[in-house]
Amino acid sequence: MLGTLSDPLILFFGFGALSDAAIRQSKWNALKVREKLKCDMSSEMVAIHEKQLTDVLADEVQSLFEAGETDTWLSVRNLLESKTKIAISEISNVVVGFKLHKSEIDTKLEHLRENARNVVKRKAREAAAAERVLTRMKDRFTQVFNPNENSNAKALDKGKKH
Repeated sequence: MLGTLSDPLILFFGFGALSDAAIRQSKWNALKVREKLKCDMSSEMVAIHEKQLTDVLADEVQSLFEAGETDTWLSVRNLLESKTKIAISEISNVVVGFKLHKSEIDTKLEHLRENARNVVKRKAREAAAAERVLTRMKDRFTQVFNPNENSNAKALDKGKKH
């Protein structure tokens, strides 16, 4: 949809703005400028979809990790695949209006896939770090407040030194 909306803008830019004498005198190549504009616009559209995908994945992956189900990784993998497919489909529909080379589109889509994988990796690291902190806190609690005699004496001795 957005690609079709941008077509009149590109045509106007090509015929209106680039045809005036000042631009001709500066020897701008209208074709190169138009191609750059198309590339910039398509990159912006991809960036918008990438941001949306990042936000959705980050929230949903975090929820899956917090739930701690037995099939968490399977759910994360399925979520990653489905959300990435949806984003790729939407981006493909948008960039078709820009008439980019297939290699440019493939590069943009591969970047999107890599970004989605990195979101999952980042959230997995965050969840693992949070789990390690929680484990350390539990271990320390057990160490300080353990019901055996030696631990209680240590806890009481530490309290007296302050």
